Amino acid sequence: MSATTATTRIPGIVSGLRQGFQQGVTRPEKWRRDQLRRLRSLLVDRGVEFERALFEDLGKSGTESQLTEIGFLVSEIDYVLAHLSKWMRPRRVGVPLRCCPLPRRLFLSRSVLR
Repeated sequence: MSATTATTRIPGIVSGLRQGFQQGVTRPEKWRRDQLRRLRSLLVDRGVEFERALFEDLGKSGTESQLTEIGFLVSEIDYVLAHLSKWMRPRRVGVPLRCCPLPRRLFLSRSVLR
């Protein structure tokens, strides 16, 4: 299976992803969990294809691919799924007295796409 994306389409794809990010599509926990589960399924279901690609590109054996690439990512995804709710909870933070009318909770947000 060989799928490629024309380089002329990439700016449009990136623009669409940025727009979705700016509109808050990626913020809900449900969306994040779904994406992580789908990525995990892809890695597990197509592990043999990833092993083949890693062998062709880097000369890695199937066992090495599972230990250092595929299995590692699946373990990381499992870890994130187990901790995501806690990481997304707002945290109370101390604020200077002059800012007391402001809410004293911190919502972590990472702007990856710029």
